[in-house]
Amino acid sequence: MRLFTRYSRVQKIPQNNYNFSEFVFPVIFVGLFTCVSVLISLWYRVLICDLYMYLMRRIFRCICCIFLIFVLFFPTAVSCAQNPLAARLELREVARYPHDVEAFTQGLFYEAGFLYESTGEYKFSTLRQVEIKTGKVIRKVRLPDKYFAEGMHIIGNKIYQLTWQAGYCFIYDKSTLKMIGQFQYKGEGWGLTGDGKYLIMSNGSDQLNFIEPSNFKSVRKISVKDVDAKTKKSFPLRNLNELEYINGEIWANIWQSTQIARINPVTGEVIGRIEFSAFVPTENRNELSLRWGERRSVLNGIAFDPQNKRIYITGKNWKIIYEFEIVSDVLQK
Repeated sequence: MRLFTRYSRVQKIPQNNYNFSEFVFPVIFVGLFTCVSVLISLWYRVLICDLYMYLMRRIFRCICCIFLIFVLFFPTAVSCAQNPLAARLELREVARYPHDVEAFTQGLFYEAGFLYESTGEYKFSTLRQVEIKTGKVIRKVRLPDKYFAEGMHIIGNKIYQLTWQAGYCFIYDKSTLKMIGQFQYKGEGWGLTGDGKYLIMSNGSDQLNFIEPSNFKSVRKISVKDVDAKTKKSFPLRNLNELEYINGEIWANIWQSTQIARINPVTGEVIGRIEFSAFVPTENRNELSLRWGERRSVLNGIAFDPQNKRIYITGKNWKIIYEFEIVSDVLQK
């Protein structure tokens, strides 16, 4: 089965939205340098050579220099001004694997052929390493009963795991799953991912917080906004849950929904949404008719294998983990 991005709006990439600040300063510098050179040379040579021919040669050289600068810097400016993220995305299901139905999935991460999973609920929260094809739990540690585990992310040999309302981020040694440290934060913890430099954290609102992993201090925040397809008005997209950083985008489960939002990490703009209602297991489909807030076994859990371009998707207490491949990601003209 193939899966396409379900758009909340049609996004068109600007074709001529140039950012002149990328190349105007080099042009000005070269222009001034050339003008000064012309004046100095003119003062020196005006008495010993033909003024007209000399000026023509200098003007020609100036034109060549400015043209060269435009050629070098203009493409960079254009590419920076355009949105580099694909407006159209196609996924294809390639496999289904067993998943522990007792796992209340809060975070999922792919690492070296295994899935690492954070499961929630008081008295049942765990951090585990899972064999993908069999669903077998290779290693597992339980959190104290008073903690409700949430999202997790791996950087190097460290695993970062959030808690819901306790305000703690626990740090584990990946090779042993032994807890080696912790950080405190204010508010709730929901989803966690990283862009290669910072951790990115959600708290159930429309805000995403970029965090320095060495001290868990906030570096910046973005507000995630989508556009209503009918009114064309912008609105904050709340209930952002589990996160994953995929090909320069932030993918976010939207709590209580069957959709994943693709988010621009710079602007917070929603690029599009992917609808996964067709993949909800049969035994969990009855919950789709429940009112918002009453659904328990919801879509939650995104992991990305960047080398093979594989995406793993599951939900809370689902018996299946789906594996998708990225078939195409192209700009919509």
